[in-house]
Amino acid sequence: MFKKIIIGSLMAGLIFSGTVAISTTTYVYLARLIAGGASGSGSMDDISDSGDLITDEEGCVVIDHAKKLTGFYTFEDASSATGDDFNVVTPDDSGGNGRWKLTCPIVAFDAAADTYANEGWAGLVIVGRNAGEDIDQGNCVWWNSADNEWHEASANTASHFPAVGIALDTGSDGNPLRVLVMGIMRHDDWADIGGTVGATVYLAESQDDNDGITQTAPSDTDDCVQAIGWKLSDDEVFFNFTPNYFQAE
Repeated sequence: MFKKIIIGSLMAGLIFSGTVAISTTTYVYLARLIAGGASGSGSMDDISDSGDLITDEEGCVVIDHAKKLTGFYTFEDASSATGDDFNVVTPDDSGGNGRWKLTCPIVAFDAAADTYANEGWAGLVIVGRNAGEDIDQGNCVWWNSADNEWHEASANTASHFPAVGIALDTGSDGNPLRVLVMGIMRHDDWADIGGTVGATVYLAESQDDNDGITQTAPSDTDDCVQAIGWKLSDDEVFFNFTPNYFQAE
């Protein structure tokens, strides 16, 4: 189940016989899942809003081990925004207004070697956008403004760069894809690419499975030369995608 703690009170009125009248109490709730858990699982959306038990601007700290995410949410009593179970979370028993909204992600990346299992990650992720084609897990993606979807990036294909993130899942056309834009990911097949731990990682020319990154900067005429991170271990990379790149001559 979830827990709540008092973080502050507004004291007002008169003091009678040593007793302070407290007019407003603010709570911060603690939850172990963002949303979607069964009743009693400690999911934030399971915190009851019936009887206005949650008041405006109260907070919730969520440590979601399944999603490997930690964040701080604030309750907006008047909000009727569409819930997406991440940025906006609707309490299960809400019959109308009242939404938890992501206020501040709390970010900490564990960089010890092989901390993460294969395909494990930690970092800043864009969710809620669809893939525009089949995309291999662990391949770089670019954002296609023509269809507003993710596509696989390539350093030697015109308009398919710069890369803006790495696919955390295997994507398919028209379905949501999580994209890591800054952080750490482990992908065991990257060990086959080789390279030096600590050296810069670039967007690669190939779009083949597990072959979308390289430590050899592309050098053919008009190739995109984009540094996207550096190797933490043989199969772990710290990524930091920016739109900065140049084209080889």
